[in-house]
Amino acid sequence: LFCTTHKRHFHLTMYTQMSMHSNDSHIAGGGLPSVWLEQVASSVVALLEESHYRVRSGKNKAAQLFDTPTIAAMSIEDYVMRIGEYCNATAGAYTMALLYLRRFCSVTSAPLTERNVHRLFAVCLLVGFKFVDDDTCTNEFFAHVAGMSVKELNQLEKQFMLVLDWHVTATEMEFKKNLHFIEAQGTEEGEDLCFSDAPTDVGSSDDFEESS
Repeated sequence: LFCTTHKRHFHLTMYTQMSMHSNDSHIAGGGLPSVWLEQVASSVVALLEESHYRVRSGKNKAAQLFDTPTIAAMSIEDYVMRIGEYCNATAGAYTMALLYLRRFCSVTSAPLTERNVHRLFAVCLLVGFKFVDDDTCTNEFFAHVAGMSVKELNQLEKQFMLVLDWHVTATEMEFKKNLHFIEAQGTEEGEDLCFSDAPTDVGSSDDFEESS
């Protein structure tokens, strides 16, 4: 879906390079410590639970495209860990994925539910891959890992970008807010992995263009 040029030029100030400050030796297949992926999974669960208490009016057709007929057999926690095992993404990409989840639900006024959370997280992370990491896996490979067809993934990615009006940037404050939210998920058990002391890399994003 993404090409290298687009009419709009986006600038993003955020952490794109993160050093690791952990003695955890259990590294997931994607290169990030499993503790970090567990914190990401807990963050998504926290947003899911928070959404249950919000009253939404009406239905958003764009958001409904992410609904599955039934609740997935795989928990969202296991789903996050599976993607992390096979796809090499930085902590920055996961942080942006969480930010995109919130942004999508805010724009559509749609709740995060057990029927849409898997597809939404997958697409959010895919966009985060492309925006932050640039060098990432193909849609074909990602679709296989995420458990959907390439056609379906492409359609959902396109719809996601249209809903966000191609607004995939974030301020440093927005980025840090979501990064700290993820880090906070591990504090109760004392196994948190902190990236927020890493140096800030200021740069501009690639331009994007929707393919025909």
